[in-house]
Amino acid sequence: MEFIARQPIFDRERKVVAYELLHRSSEENRCAEPDLNIASRQLMGTAMLLGIDALSTGHTVFINCTEDMLRGGYATLFPAEQTVVEVLETVEGTPEVVRACAELRNAGYTIALDDFEDRPEQEPLIEVADIIKVDLRLTSIEKRADMVSRYAKNGRIMLAEKVESNEEFETAAGQGYTLFQGYFFCKPRMLRTKSVRSINPLQARIMRLLSREALDFYEVEMLIKSDPALCFRLLRYLNSAAFSFRHELRSILEAATMLGERELRKWLLLVSAIMAGNRNPELVKTALVRARFAEMLGPRMGVTGPLAFLMGLVSLMHVILDLPLDDVAGQLAIPTGIRDALIGTPGQLRSCLEVVVEYESGNWDGCEALLRERPVRMDLLVANYCDAVKWAEELMKHC
Repeated sequence: MEFIARQPIFDRERKVVAYELLHRSSEENRCAEPDLNIASRQLMGTAMLLGIDALSTGHTVFINCTEDMLRGGYATLFPAEQTVVEVLETVEGTPEVVRACAELRNAGYTIALDDFEDRPEQEPLIEVADIIKVDLRLTSIEKRADMVSRYAKNGRIMLAEKVESNEEFETAAGQGYTLFQGYFFCKPRMLRTKSVRSINPLQARIMRLLSREALDFYEVEMLIKSDPALCFRLLRYLNSAAFSFRHELRSILEAATMLGERELRKWLLLVSAIMAGNRNPELVKTALVRARFAEMLGPRMGVTGPLAFLMGLVSLMHVILDLPLDDVAGQLAIPTGIRDALIGTPGQLRSCLEVVVEYESGNWDGCEALLRERPVRMDLLVANYCDAVKWAEELMKHC
């Protein structure tokens, strides 16, 4: 399982205006990961898996960023209009960090400074900050008032965090704070999702791809085709409300191309850092065989090869992920036709899937019945299936 918590942020009227997303290592509602870079990467990965639209429910989200995450520009994996990039208190205002924050701000992101204590090393960040978060547990009443008088008049929004009583809320509001966060309002609420695991040496293959000067999208397509969990993460990410596609995605190559090289590089780096290989290889091979078999059969049943491959791959995703089929179908950025085929709606895609499933189950009579009106011979199915098995076995040797 992968875990995430979100804590609401309130305005003066005590209405929720945003959520801060918090990394969680287990069902225990606290962050046990000592490495902030790892925690930040895992937070982003889980947020993409759950879906930023589902986590935000229409509100803005605050996402914690370390120096490495800022300099890598990973925040741009999330929509600018919904995202507040929260610069952790451990980050110093070096020229590189300030430049990264300025670029994010110019791109439409809001910048917040976490646990701001007005230390000299934080000073360069003030110029690129929109929100200043002040920890009530670490600052005196006098210092809080002084920071409001110095920064709020320059247009900064002041946020009081770790508010634990009505008295603290009233005092902070009276001093000029306009946003509030803390246990007085609400403890972080835990959310969780099934971990989507990947075949182990995937990271090495990704790094080989990313080491090249220009990203080969066809090679990226083959990489994603080879790993159902990687495919799931990409399609789940693209299903976010942040992407407004004019037409449905009809292949993995098209899905990767829609991201563009810069964002695809960052996405691949992020998933390579958070995915590990703890999965049944036979089940993965079955999904790959089914996808390749469908890809070869599809054109003879009125379905394009890439679309048939995608359908075959996701048709076993619910088994791999141990999730209900309806949940998986609803979470992925897949064409309506594939979604309908998965849930049993008649059509060319559904017919193609039924032939594939009947054949792999050894139901020859069922196959012949389904192919009665189709120009497909059983001996051709045998050859295609054998080729699909060889393709999957060869692919897994290199995974």
